[in-house]
Amino acid sequence: MPVRKVYPRSATQEESNRQFATAINEIIDSLPLRVSRGVSSAGSADIEAGGYLCDASGGAFSLTLPAVASFKYRSLCIKKVDGSGNAVTVDGSGSETIDGAATYALSSQYNSVTVYSDGSEWHITASV
Repeated sequence: MPVRKVYPRSATQEESNRQFATAINEIIDSLPLRVSRGVSSAGSADIEAGGYLCDASGGAFSLTLPAVASFKYRSLCIKKVDGSGNAVTVDGSGSETIDGAATYALSSQYNSVTVYSDGSEWHITASV
C-alpha cells in the first residue's frame, strides 16, 4: 500500500477552513424551507416555516414575524386564503418594522405578502 504524506496545516489554513465552513453554513441557513403552515388564530411565525396560509373566517388576527436577526437572508410568504372581511395583520417582532411600517394588513381573499430579512430589518419583496 502506498504511504500518504500528511503535512501539518498552518494557522492561516486553519482560519481559512473555519471561514469557509462558516460561509457554507450561512448559505445553507439561507436556503428557503418548503414547509408551510395553516393558521386561523393569532400567533408567531417560526423560523422553520417558509409560508403561512391564513384563514381569518373565524375572526381577524395577527401573525407576528420572527425576530429579524434570527431569520437572516430568508424570505417568508403569508397569504390570506378565506373570503371573509376579517383581516390578517402581519406584525414585526417587538419594535421591528416591515418596510418602515409597524404592520402589514391582508384584507382580501388571496392577498399575500412576501417579506425578506437582511438580518436587521424586514423588506417587502412581493405583495398581491
